[in-house]
Amino acid sequence: SFLLDAGLRIFIWAGHRSTLNTRTKARLMAEKINKNERKNEAEISVIRQGQETKAYWELLGGLPDEIMPHVPDDFSPPKPRLYQVCLGMGYLELPQVELGAGQRLRKVVLNTRNVYILDCYSDVFVWLGRKS
Repeated sequence: SFLLDAGLRIFIWAGHRSTLNTRTKARLMAEKINKNERKNEAEISVIRQGQETKAYWELLGGLPDEIMPHVPDDFSPPKPRLYQVCLGMGYLELPQVELGAGQRLRKVVLNTRNVYILDCYSDVFVWLGRKS
C-alpha cells in the first residue's frame, strides 16, 4: 500500500498483494495527516490496483506501461545477523555471533551481562541483558 498526498485529497493505493495490515496502517497514516495537517477537511480515497481513475494517474504523471511487483516471487529474506556489543579500547566492537548450522536463536544463547543487536534488515532489535 502507498499514500499519495494531494492536499485536500489523500489516496491510499492498495496493490493486489497488499495485506490487511499494510492497508490498515496506510489508512491510519492518512487519517493522522488529515487530522493534524488538513483540519479534517481532506477526502481520503482507497483505490485498489486496477481501479485507478484518470485523475489519480494524472497526479503521478500518467499511467505507466507496467506496474512492477515490489517484491519478486522468488524473494527470500536474508538471514538475520546477531551482533554482541562489546567495549574495546575506547571504541565499540560488534562481533557477529555465529549460531551453529540449524541452530535457532534462543534466549539461552544470550549472556545476561551483554547487549546484543539483531539485524533483520527491515527491522533492528536491541536486547539488553539484565546485568549489562
